[in-house]
Amino acid sequence: MPIHLDLAMLRPRFVLAVMVAMSSQVSAQVGTSRPDPESLVPLPKQFEMKPLAANVPASIARFHGAWVGTWGDDLRHVLVVESVGPDGKAAVIYANADSSAYAVWAGWQRIDATIGDSGLRLIIWICRRLV
Repeated sequence: MPIHLDLAMLRPRFVLAVMVAMSSQVSAQVGTSRPDPESLVPLPKQFEMKPLAANVPASIARFHGAWVGTWGDDLRHVLVVESVGPDGKAAVIYANADSSAYAVWAGWQRIDATIGDSGLRLIIWICRRLV
């Protein structure tokens, strides 16, 4: 079952999903002086950033870009909004690190999102560890 993620709520839910390991991944390290496996967020080799069209309202255009954060105190993630349209349709990349606390595997995915009055909405799949 997919997760309906409303970034305005900042409260993720997790589901069982199968994710294919990507052999051609790059990693972003989030704020540590020494590599910690749970701080490495895999990212695609290339982003498909598209310039904003002149007719994209400012309320939608403000989501265009990249954010790095942590859910709770453990699950590091990266959200990249590659493109947004005047109708609120957006193309995004969501990536997360391994997390023993949340029992999830690292991975990334390209997905469609919608920007509306309540914020950016997207559906993500998180791969749970079954140990």
